[in-house]
Amino acid sequence: MVVIIACYMLGELFYEQLRKRLINLKELHKVGRVFKANIRYTGEDIEEIMKNIYDRVGGEIKEFIGEIITRIGIRESNDVNDLWKISVREKLESMFLSEDELLIINRFGDTLGIMDKEMQIENTELYLDELQIKIDDLEKDLKQKKKLYKTLSIATGIFIVLLIV
Repeated sequence: MVVIIACYMLGELFYEQLRKRLINLKELHKVGRVFKANIRYTGEDIEEIMKNIYDRVGGEIKEFIGEIITRIGIRESNDVNDLWKISVREKLESMFLSEDELLIINRFGDTLGIMDKEMQIENTELYLDELQIKIDDLEKDLKQKKKLYKTLSIATGIFIVLLIV
């Protein structure tokens, strides 16, 4: 019985990782929406925009944005896109995001602060569209994989018990 429960819990762990990934993607999408609104309507510099974003996001993404603000504040580099990539590597790569998702996030960071207002808005819209596709795909997968993880984990636990007996 302990083996079956352990296998079931492993399936729940896999599902929870997917769920956290979806939450993080939605928060990253919020980052883009807030960034776009700030570029369009406030004309603030990148540091102020990041502070506004920090106030509006939560969880692990808040830590990521906080890391960027800290790096900008100590002037670790003059290129915001370099600071973005360093922060992605240090904070986001451990969040179960796929390589494609990390690529989208890094591409968004490549253009931070180096384009005019309209191009920055266009780039942000591209980022939001690409991220929304990933979110939609993951939401579909999440429903299917929840059942799959539960079924396979219980079946694996039963199979292991049968092998042991």
